[in-house]
Amino acid sequence: MKKKIIFIYNPFSGGNKELNLPKIISQSLDLERYEYIIWESENAAHYLTLCEKLVEQKPDIAVAVGGDGTVRAMASVLANTQIPLYVIPRGSGNGFARYFKYNLVATKSIANLNKTLEIVQADVAYANNLPFVNVAGVGFDAHISSVFAGKTKRGFWGYFTTVLKEFLYKSSPYKVFSDNTLLFEGKAFLISVANGNQWGNNVFIAPDAAINDALLDVVVLKKFKWWQLAHVAMDLFSKRTKQSSFFEYFKVKQARIECASAQAIHLDGEPVLGVRNIDFTISGSLDLIVVKS
Repeated sequence: MKKKIIFIYNPFSGGNKELNLPKIISQSLDLERYEYIIWESENAAHYLTLCEKLVEQKPDIAVAVGGDGTVRAMASVLANTQIPLYVIPRGSGNGFARYFKYNLVATKSIANLNKTLEIVQADVAYANNLPFVNVAGVGFDAHISSVFAGKTKRGFWGYFTTVLKEFLYKSSPYKVFSDNTLLFEGKAFLISVANGNQWGNNVFIAPDAAINDALLDVVVLKKFKWWQLAHVAMDLFSKRTKQSSFFEYFKVKQARIECASAQAIHLDGEPVLGVRNIDFTISGSLDLIVVKS
């Protein structure tokens, strides 16, 4: 009996504009092993509606075609349902997909479904009861997410140019707690609460993070001088944030960040505006389909 796959994607967003998904599925997927349906979404709200419909259909595999924000939307519905998720990475950074070693080439990623597969578990984290699967945070990266959300130029270079234009962003005061214990107080350029180990594009904000350990890695990038940027970047790319003097690194079961003023936070790169205090927890898990190593 063939297994049923449901693909959900927005053909008009980001990297999907040039992706002929029906064609590459028909050419790459083993049609003797699988039957499939493609659902096209019109916008973020419609995507969530389709995800909820997907739960009713109970496919053998659900496929998210997109970046970390798309995976987050799917996970918000699939968490604790035992419907396994597979990812075709099409985002700007693909931090979650890189963690689980999903192939970044769509044709190869789909062809990998024909190989021997296994199910692994991924924690689902929450910030003020809003889910995220990879990294959330406040400060500079949240500010970039809010600016980038309004850009028409997507992908790595669109994100990179946005970062350069906004780099004069000023650090803000924060307090970070875990179980009522004060972990950090002071000005920070950004604070990331990580379930996965990287923002994307192999920029490792939390190199010790494991998505299935029921823990969160809180990483504070303290205020620094502009001429120290190269050192900060080197620490991020070389997985040295835990040893670096520019960063504070904590591994906790839950965390609370108190901001001096209302500001943007981001959840897997998706901005949420006007937040003052944020409580972070792990609650539940997501079944993921990966290629067996």
